[in-house]
Amino acid sequence: MTSRRATFSVVLVLGAIAAGVIAITPATDWPLILQAASRQGATQPASAASQAPASITSPKAALGFNIGDDYELANYTQISAYWRTIDRESDRVSVVEYGTTSVRDPRGYILPSDQPDFLTATKFVNALIKNGVTVHRASAPFQVAGESYPAESYVVKTAQEFRPHVLDNFEPQDYPDDFAYPGGPPVRPYDVTGYTLAYQMGVQFDRIIEGFDGPFERINGVVRPSPGKVSGAARPLAIS
Repeated sequence: MTSRRATFSVVLVLGAIAAGVIAITPATDWPLILQAASRQGATQPASAASQAPASITSPKAALGFNIGDDYELANYTQISAYWRTIDRESDRVSVVEYGTTSVRDPRGYILPSDQPDFLTATKFVNALIKNGVTVHRASAPFQVAGESYPAESYVVKTAQEFRPHVLDNFEPQDYPDDFAYPGGPPVRPYDVTGYTLAYQMGVQFDRIIEGFDGPFERINGVVRPSPGKVSGAARPLAIS
């Protein structure tokens, strides 16, 4: 009986995903775990389906777009809120929160415009854009997690289709502690041991763990660096 209940739960979740009721996105980091199962009659799928509520909030009504729409991706906050909405409306989905984790991927990265070598940071951002990554730029000063950032700072959020590529370019590569035998030399990697472009270029950035927003404008096309300026009083130079 337990096996049949577990099997039906999996089928129900997959069916809900296929129907667009449940959507899995790269922004989900799974401290929030869904347990999809019929609370009554779990061993009778046909009967359970016939008793489904007449009205369930659609993804478009909750998120503002349909699952699968081009250039649209819900963030973790939107997805978790939608889970809870479905939980309230249906007796076949139950949201169970098991707690949060301190080890998880960030929600995005901020590259301050006042860093010493902002020109190199701009070159780094252009490399991301050329590979399909969505990058935003702040149109005004803003604050995130108690830190202040100036206008023109770059923002790269991880809730996008090229999320794995974003992480590869910002996060360090951890080579496994692998040895040929106890006390022996480490096993050589096949190729490069690290390829975190932000580290290689010396770009300064902040990892932002929680969701955030601000006066951000999407960058279309490559970035042209802002013209430089020289400030301070001029001093005469005498040449003899």
